Amino acid sequence: MNETWLVENKYEIISKIKQGGFGVVYYGFDQTFQRPVAIKAVEPGLLNEARYVDMFLEEAKNAAKLNHNNIVHVYDLVKKDEGQYYIIMEYINGVDLGRLIRIAKEKNVRIPANIGIFIIKEICKALEYAHNKRDLITNQHLNLVHQDISPSNIMVSFDGHVKLIDFGIAKLKFYKNKKSKDKTYVGKLPYLSPEQLNGGIVNKLTDLFSLGSVFYEVMIGERLFNQETNDDIIESIRKAKIDTKTLEKGEIPEEIIQVLTKMLQKDPGSRYQGANGIYLDLVEYLMENVRTVELSNEFADFIHKNFPDLLKESSVNAGRRSTIYARSDEISGDEMLSSVIEDDDISNVETVDKIDSDEKSSEVGDEDQNRNESDSNGDLKKDNGTKDNSLIDDIALDEFDKLNIDKQVIEKEDGSNGDTKEDELNESELKKIKSVLEEEIKPSFEYKDIDDTVVDEKESNQKNNTAIEMTSTFKPKTMMPEDYSQVEDDEKTVIDVIRLSAKARRRPILFVTGGLLMTFIILMALNIYFQWTDYGARIYDRIFPPAIKIYSSPQGARVYLDGEELGSATPLTIHKIVPGVHQLKLTYAGYPELIRSIMVPSSGMIKVDGEKSRKGYEPYLFRFKSQIELQSDPIGAVVMVNGVELKQKTPSSIEWEVGIPLSISMKLNQFNKLDNITLDLENDKVQIEDNRLWNVQRVSDDHSRYLIEGYFKKFIKVSSVPNDALIYLDDFEEPVGKTGSMNTIPLSMGSHEILFVKDGYNSKRINLRVSEDGPKSIYTALTRNVRFFAKDITDPEDNEIGAIITSISRKGKTRYFDYQTPCEVPLEPYNYKATLKKNGYKETTVFVSPAAREVIVRMEPVNANLEVFVIDALTGLPLSDAHVSFRGIDETSAHEIIFGVSNDFGRCKNNINPGDYVFRVKREGYFEKSTTFNTNDGKRLEFKLVIQ
Repeated sequence: MNETWLVENKYEIISKIKQGGFGVVYYGFDQTFQRPVAIKAVEPGLLNEARYVDMFLEEAKNAAKLNHNNIVHVYDLVKKDEGQYYIIMEYINGVDLGRLIRIAKEKNVRIPANIGIFIIKEICKALEYAHNKRDLITNQHLNLVHQDISPSNIMVSFDGHVKLIDFGIAKLKFYKNKKSKDKTYVGKLPYLSPEQLNGGIVNKLTDLFSLGSVFYEVMIGERLFNQETNDDIIESIRKAKIDTKTLEKGEIPEEIIQVLTKMLQKDPGSRYQGANGIYLDLVEYLMENVRTVELSNEFADFIHKNFPDLLKESSVNAGRRSTIYARSDEISGDEMLSSVIEDDDISNVETVDKIDSDEKSSEVGDEDQNRNESDSNGDLKKDNGTKDNSLIDDIALDEFDKLNIDKQVIEKEDGSNGDTKEDELNESELKKIKSVLEEEIKPSFEYKDIDDTVVDEKESNQKNNTAIEMTSTFKPKTMMPEDYSQVEDDEKTVIDVIRLSAKARRRPILFVTGGLLMTFIILMALNIYFQWTDYGARIYDRIFPPAIKIYSSPQGARVYLDGEELGSATPLTIHKIVPGVHQLKLTYAGYPELIRSIMVPSSGMIKVDGEKSRKGYEPYLFRFKSQIELQSDPIGAVVMVNGVELKQKTPSSIEWEVGIPLSISMKLNQFNKLDNITLDLENDKVQIEDNRLWNVQRVSDDHSRYLIEGYFKKFIKVSSVPNDALIYLDDFEEPVGKTGSMNTIPLSMGSHEILFVKDGYNSKRINLRVSEDGPKSIYTALTRNVRFFAKDITDPEDNEIGAIITSISRKGKTRYFDYQTPCEVPLEPYNYKATLKKNGYKETTVFVSPAAREVIVRMEPVNANLEVFVIDALTGLPLSDAHVSFRGIDETSAHEIIFGVSNDFGRCKNNINPGDYVFRVKREGYFEKSTTFNTNDGKRLEFKLVIQ
């Protein structure tokens, strides 16, 4: 498209962005408000197909009712004379989330977890708004369900904002074909929910499951359901068994794994019951772990830093690829298909998704075309599991025709059937859609009602298909509560919705409330009379007070009055006692018995010896006592019970009443104070913060008693290199801690043996004497065995040459050795330098890293300066002109090499590599002579020749 044209002399169409399914999207410009827009139109060849026009207008109506910052805005709906429709939409300079994930994977860049959480948080805001949206006129719930939550329907702008797009199938319902009795569903296969496949109820919880699949893909970089075939994907979704091991390996925070697990529950009732719940959990996580929950700037920085090509592409060709529908091709053809369900089995897969198929648009640029053809994720999966790389420009259109939909059973939103709109939309319906748009975008408009009264329901039904005339004069008071009409849609909360529902149902609520109140009164009266609960018993006792009520701690004590056992154990109520003085005895196994005298006057309150008088309905509580024996090591510690210091030092003992909290602490000289031990004698529970400092035993003989001993110890800081070495103390079989994670251990006074153990290192023992003036910390370095090898750098067979390790040094300190390779040397985990020597080779120094376990030293041989002397064996005089040659000792058939010719002094000299050789000397008039010689053993070789 090289030329531009205007729609209604206002919207300039500049270039085509893409074409697919039954829609075309253009890049345009609003000349009135001077802003870029996206313009969507029906494919011209389909204008005579009423069902496609209906679906196109359905999208316009759904989107027009939504006005939220995280949902793409629809500005206008225009109809041209030739019958073409245009949706004027918000222009988003960015890409869809699916393409961003795919490009990030290609570049080996991972989307940060906090940014992924931010993206899902923003979509939750959009879904919470859409799911709870009410009609502005009728105040009825719209019950919108997106049904196609997927990465390709989530747009991210280059400035870090997130928007949900494509409500085109939000109002499509499940339907049955009268002939086939099949059920049809819509959406992209990898992101469907179990209920969509199993024929369950599709509601807002369906969107939450699909959003969970998207959330998983954002955090991991791979699809949740990524099996090879459609059948395998369908089976996995139906089971909805989520393996969290992949999330854990991906280092996803535990809180986020819990959120994902709840979103992806197979049973809708086990999921979050609204997007707001997910939003609150994600916000709580971000508040605890990130400096702010608004991460749009960080998101924008991430895109600018890691994907400069996208920004360049946007700036160069903004009109072709950077709109709200410039989405990636990450959904393959079959994955965008809807499926037909019969008796809970998938019989075939058919396309009904009208917008999502345009992800394979043939009109995208050459770069996108090539990318689509090469992307394995976008390949079509055939029935036999093979892949077809062809694009599916209009697959949605073709497959939709194959369904042979019975229009008589597809109910429209206004109640009419599908066969009533074979021709183009009438003007009144168009005005109705435009009025909704204007009401959402311009909420200050008010509805004209001449009498300012409520419109009769019948009259309203008669005028169902007429447009609502707008004015700025009147407002129907019954249409919407006054305190609600002025609130922006994207700021309304769930509380507002509940308030509206409550006002509309005030009389039923009052009726139900009254019934509940009457039921409560009846149940409370029965509770008091029969004393079902403790609360009812207390009220009964106030009305009919007994003689005495007895409680004990612990409960279940046996009660005797004047030596005669009463019928039941505590708690016990005695309704009548003969006036006079009586003996009351309570017994409980393991405790000394309690004996009290009680005086029962002929009138007035009963008095119990040692107890304050109580009214009949107020119980007497008798507490048994336990013996507490206190000891310490060393002895002589000051004891404090519930913060009160005892006069007697350890060893000492006290009696304590059961049921009263008991907290004990001790202090001694310069040692750290021992505290944080509490006892619950009634339930026999002991709470100790550090078991290394206390020992508590319960001794059961004649009477129950407790032995409590405190150990005063010195805390010694223990560290090692490397960290995480197990610490064993004295003869204990279990470790008392680890270096690094627990860097202090308490030690009693005296001598201790500490053993450090770590896999891969040599164990090490340390003897330590603990005293008040002794060390406060110990440090040790474990050793690991390093194996050394020495090789000749020129030897192709890489044989060991047996070099000597002469020294190993670190930080200027040198240790001298005499180890011959191959050998093992114990070294601490530090950097070292090792020096090796061997005759005939250059001295070599190598670097040994802290983690090295094997070091191979390759040594360079040095040429030997060898001197050969030739003399007469009989006279001892030097012989000149003697020819000296040599060969390797193992080279029996090799050609000899001339070493040299002796001079007048009988000597020849030359350089030769270290090794074993066979030398031979020839001279005229003498017998030749040969010998074996190792050049490493010496620098001089002498031949004595015998005359012939």
